[in-house]
Amino acid sequence: MLRSFKIREVIQKISKFSTFTTFLFIITEITLLFTFIVLFDIQPVIEYLLTNDTNFLNLNEDLFSKIPIVELLVAIIGALSAILAIVFSLTIISIESVSEKYTPYIIEKYRKNKKTRYTLYAFILVIVASLFLLLVQGLLVAYYVLFYMFLIIIGFIVCFILLIDYFYFIFDIINPIKLSSMLVEEVVSNIKDSKKEEIETTIIAMGDISIKSLQRHEEDIANHYINELYKLFLRTISEFQKLDTMHTILDSYQHMLGYCIESKSELRLGILNIYLDIPRQIYYVENINKFDKEVFSEYHTYLN
Repeated sequence: MLRSFKIREVIQKISKFSTFTTFLFIITEITLLFTFIVLFDIQPVIEYLLTNDTNFLNLNEDLFSKIPIVELLVAIIGALSAILAIVFSLTIISIESVSEKYTPYIIEKYRKNKKTRYTLYAFILVIVASLFLLLVQGLLVAYYVLFYMFLIIIGFIVCFILLIDYFYFIFDIINPIKLSSMLVEEVVSNIKDSKKEEIETTIIAMGDISIKSLQRHEEDIANHYINELYKLFLRTISEFQKLDTMHTILDSYQHMLGYCIESKSELRLGILNIYLDIPRQIYYVENINKFDKEVFSEYHTYLN
């Protein structure tokens, strides 16, 4: 069952990114073609072809004069600069607002995310390249100007593709429910890599979000994180046969339970039920005899 689920997950990921991958492959092939033209300087061949009957358009004069290079570069620089300033400023404000509501860990996750960095770097790279070409285009041969202009236009398109993916990431990270899935997958990834400190940081962040949600009277969100932490615990002992999350999750539950009792929230009953269910779940895990003493000792120590 788990194997078929993983296969379906892989297929979904492949279908999601297949269009973008195909697009990048086509761009790469075209870029390699133009790079070959520039490196091996086949300008004499092109000039020979254009002097025959196929010369329906003079590349050096007609085509180059008809393309508004300067206007295009100015438009690209202006558009990307405006988007960079507006979009990133608004998203940073949104991230800071959400982090104040729930947990500062959201800012750290946003800062370290690859989508954020790749999008930012792509915008800056294309803007700088456009400025450079704008300054030196009068010193270059027409063929090279057109080639670099072509690369900049490709970069411009890639920026918008990355921007769309960036928006999806932002919409997920500012949504507490969707953020929980991201945090769970991060914990699972860190368990596989045995990164204990990162595991604890992420689980503590999930506990903080639950408590902050209770403080804001958002019990649905708090209950969602309580259940997600429990599912994460069950997954780590059943799938990975590890105890990396147990103590940290129990500590998070302790803080949640304390606040629930103080605020007389009904969620305290759910947390108490989880406490009661943990020994039973541990007992029924396959191959439990390999680490049952360590598990029960850990849990007994915690309860005492």
